[in-house]
Amino acid sequence: GVKKDLCELQGKHQEISSWLAVVRDRALGSGTQLPWVNELRNVAYDIEDLLYGVHLEAEKDKIHSDGDEQTIADYFCAKPKSLLFRCKVASKVKAIKVKYEKIVKHASDANIIRNNLQMDHPARSSNTRTAGEPSMLSNVEDSKI
Repeated sequence: GVKKDLCELQGKHQEISSWLAVVRDRALGSGTQLPWVNELRNVAYDIEDLLYGVHLEAEKDKIHSDGDEQTIADYFCAKPKSLLFRCKVASKVKAIKVKYEKIVKHASDANIIRNNLQMDHPARSSNTRTAGEPSMLSNVEDSKI
């Protein structure tokens, strides 16, 4: 449910943020950046905003409760009045997943084209990855998002 999706998004946010830090450092050195990197950065911001909004809503609910400490997961499981909020969160999670999958497909297609061009022209392009360089597409099949 929503709880599981939020946990997955949190992990995906950490992965994307780490990857973007590496790409940013490389782009500063080379002066080039792929267009879908900005889209990926926007997805990271969307995830961050969503997680922050859920945290604020849970804190707001905690203030109105009897003061018991609750985790975000408890908040989603125990508060029927939060059904509308959960539906909104689920909708935002779905939208983020769609954006992410679109970016991954675009990047994958670009990598396929780049690899095919390399086969046609053995000279190495300056845009190609080197061995050991992180790839956002390394675990696309394993990703739940």
